[in-house]
Amino acid sequence: DLGFREEMDRVLAALPKKRQNLLFSATLNAAVDAITQLVLHKPEVIQLTEEPQEVTLIQQRAFRVDQEKKGPFLRYLIRSMDMQQVLIFTASGHSADHVADKLKKHGIDAESTHGKKSQGARQNALAAFKKGTLRVLVATDLLSRGIDIDSLPYVINYELPRSPKDYIHRIGRTGRAAQAGEAISIITPEDQHHFKVIQKKMKQWVTLEGTEDIDLSGVWLSYFISINGSTTRKKGPQRRYDTTQLNTHTVFTHAATTESQASPRRVAAPLRFNSIFRSI
Repeated sequence: DLGFREEMDRVLAALPKKRQNLLFSATLNAAVDAITQLVLHKPEVIQLTEEPQEVTLIQQRAFRVDQEKKGPFLRYLIRSMDMQQVLIFTASGHSADHVADKLKKHGIDAESTHGKKSQGARQNALAAFKKGTLRVLVATDLLSRGIDIDSLPYVINYELPRSPKDYIHRIGRTGRAAQAGEAISIITPEDQHHFKVIQKKMKQWVTLEGTEDIDLSGVWLSYFISINGSTTRKKGPQRRYDTTQLNTHTVFTHAATTESQASPRRVAAPLRFNSIFRSI
């Protein structure tokens, strides 16, 4: 059952018994073979084997990041590397929506695309991305095959795929037509074993870079400014905040009170870094 068996049965029932059939499929596997036996009589089978995809023009990088810091680190990558066109892969449609929403809330133009969206919505998002009017497209493996985007400079694996083959298809969206590209994977401690399996199958090894020394406070400062509109209060006495003096407590406390848009306040009790990452 490939998800449309019922529809196929209705179509076959409406066709004449004596007929000529052509069956096209992107893959040939046991499920398709079962349909072949049902629909075709002594068929001639033409199968095209796919050539191994070259990944030599793709510069691969991987960063070890704690789970709760993945979102801030993703935004850090996009901003610090000035990525103007980047395709981000997630493991599910729900995750793609979540990542795109977070990026938009932090002032980064992004849309998601996956199988649960209408064909029109998917086509519009892809067209805008190809045209360069959309900065970030967050996708599932739906977009890892058969999609050609001219000179795409960056691909990010926000979440790893299950299959090493899917990993190769994902990063293969960049580095096409003899043009170099960069593929970045964000690896949590839980992902490390699976990432080793992918590298072993790929017969290429990627150095896992640490992120402990990367200062993510700028990510929060940009978020603080984006929700404020600027560093100047709009109501009441004009008071300009010296952004060089804003400590992490100030920014985090303001980020935690976005609903009321209250002005930042210092707190006596220290805020836990990780708990703030989880909340925003």
